Amino acid sequence: ASLGGLETKDSESLSGIPDRVMLQGFKSQTLLNTIYTKRDGLLYTVNGKATYWADEGFFMYWCPFTGFERWQIASDAELPKARDSKICNWNAFGPSGEFVLGSGWSEWDAAANSAVGRADSKVSAYESMDSLTAAGFISQAHLNAVYTRKDDLEHMVNSEATYWSDAFCFMYWCPFTGFERWQITCESELQNARDKKMCSFNAF
Repeated sequence: ASLGGLETKDSESLSGIPDRVMLQGFKSQTLLNTIYTKRDGLLYTVNGKATYWADEGFFMYWCPFTGFERWQIASDAELPKARDSKICNWNAFGPSGEFVLGSGWSEWDAAANSAVGRADSKVSAYESMDSLTAAGFISQAHLNAVYTRKDDLEHMVNSEATYWSDAFCFMYWCPFTGFERWQITCESELQNARDKKMCSFNAF
């Protein structure tokens, strides 16, 4: 579990279809390193399977065609092509196989002008906790508190729920390269973190 009490699991859920998945490990297209949420209505079903969507404008879908039996990620503008025309364009793709979870994904790398395998890339089932406790801070003792999860649009930061204390502090995810971590800051920084993607902190 991370500082924020967010857990990942390496195995498929009992149904084989987790509701949310987390992708990690891409170097060239870092926007793809995020949370994807399942959508399974007719509008979002592609090749007989539910798709997974990220707030950043990408979706993960199943490509069943011979030689390409794998999960792929594409821009949300590609949905009609994937769903209706059976065209499997991609920004990234997973290893061969029907399970969405697993490691060994590849991404398009513009500098290399080709797909590049990322050994550390991984899709895991994603779960979250409703509350968590921070303890052990000395100089900023007010940070030692229970933090409660808020996942409405007003409080989401970088596609993640945030966690709030009664002392007007909140914990949020900073996804930027070299700073992939959970941080705590004061309530007045919410707009900067949410809208301007600024990662100020009191603790991390």
